Amino acid sequence: MRLVTYNSFLNMYGKHGR
Repeated sequence: MRLVTYNSFLNMYGKHGR
């Protein structure tokens, strides 16, 4: 499932950037 990984990535990215 790539959706889970994508979600985690977005979460980390959102906290780091936008």
